[in-house]
Amino acid sequence: MTSRSSAEYNVFKEKVLKRDEWTCQFPNCKSQAQLEVHHIRPFSKDKHLRTDEMNGITLCHKCHSKLKAKEQQYEMLFFQIVLAKYNKKSE
Repeated sequence: MTSRSSAEYNVFKEKVLKRDEWTCQFPNCKSQAQLEVHHIRPFSKDKHLRTDEMNGITLCHKCHSKLKAKEQQYEMLFFQIVLAKYNKKSE
């Protein structure tokens, strides 16, 4: 079982931050301060996605705080943002 303090989890966070160029991915925010890696599908519910890069997105603390109790509303948008990054990378 992957915990938030495991080496595997830390590698996941580093990969997401690097992919997102150490910048908040919330629309209209480009902050590079107080960055956090948000699980698009919840850490507690989708155990098999805990360290899947496609399930992570970089958000600043301010934007991450806006999501509380609204995570599901942003799920599709965040998956689209992440998928667009991978599509762009493969061009």
